[in-house]
This record gives sequence, C-alpha cells and structure tokens, in this order.
Amino acid sequence: MNKNIIPIFIGLSIIVGGYFVYNNESIKKNEFDTVNKENIKLILIFNNELYREIEQYKTGWYPGAIPTAYVRIEDFFTSVQQIETHTRYGFGSSKNHNGIEIKITYTNGNVVDTIYTGKNWNGKTILGPSMLVKMQFENGKLSKVYTNGVERNVSPEDTKNPLHDLVKNLISYDAQQNHDLYFLPTKTQSQIDTEWGVAK
Repeated sequence: MNKNIIPIFIGLSIIVGGYFVYNNESIKKNEFDTVNKENIKLILIFNNELYREIEQYKTGWYPGAIPTAYVRIEDFFTSVQQIETHTRYGFGSSKNHNGIEIKITYTNGNVVDTIYTGKNWNGKTILGPSMLVKMQFENGKLSKVYTNGVERNVSPEDTKNPLHDLVKNLISYDAQQNHDLYFLPTKTQSQIDTEWGVAK
C-alpha cells in the first residue's frame, strides 16, 4: 500500500468512527420515552377535539375546504390502526432538531413514521417533557390510549390543546396526501393568468 495513502485512510476512519459515536451518543432515551401507561380519560378528550375539528370543516371555517371534507376525515381515521408519537433522539438528548414526530400504522399494514409535529425537545424548557401517546383504533373509533404519564402532573383540561394539535397534525398530513378530498383543486398557472388578465 502506498505510504501516502495510510494517513488518509486512518484520518477517514477516525472521522467516520467519530460520526457514528456522536450519533449513538446523541440518541438518549429515558423514562419519558416509554409509552405504556393506559389513560382511558384521554379517549373522550381526544374524541371531543376531533369532533371540534370536524365541525370546523363542516361549517366552512377553513377557506377553500370542500363541503365533503369532513367525510374524508372520518374515512382517514377508519383507515388508521395505531398512532404513536415519539422524540427523534429521545428525551435524554440535547441534540438540536430533536423533533417530536408521529407514526401512523394503517389497517392495510402501511406505516409512516416521520411526520413532524412542529415541536422540539432540547432539554431546556421549564415545562418539562411533552406527553407522548400510543393510540389504538377499531373501525375508526379510538379504543385505547397509552402515554408516558406526564399528563398526570396537570389537569385533564390541560391535555385538550396538545390533543387538538395532534388531531390537526394528523388531518394536515392526510390533506397533503389527498388535497382534492379536502380542498378545491389547486389553480393552474393558466387559470391564474386569466384572472390577472395576462395575455397568452
């Protein structure tokens, strides 16, 4: 082997090894990442927040939403078997971009597990770890809810907002995948040009 190649090879090995050590060290889970505490009270709260969002679509609250959008929401939840939330790197990690994500398991076996909620955990918030959930559905109805237990430190009333956010995240994801089942078709550039009176 060429003597000049050896230092380069060693250097690359150190860099690659350091990268894997850093990433393994940055993934640190603790007790708040364990979602195994059943909480039946959250079923009613979640259902109420879902109903509230369905009513928003029924009453035309969202601009551009079609009258049958709420039907798609009901169909979407009928297609869901389980919903879980998790931290990307664990509650014990202080790594940047430690997003809280959603995993959906559909009844047909398909899985999507990196739906970003818009929330992060960096270990610095005074509010403490977020509530993580595992929700199981049967025929479109929520049947069981498990959490990491942090909601027990606050009033049930205080779980409404995070559960409503979860509902909106789920519907938003499905709307991205099935735009025309929620909203009027996106206008083409030609249609926009016509509205502006742009000569073709």
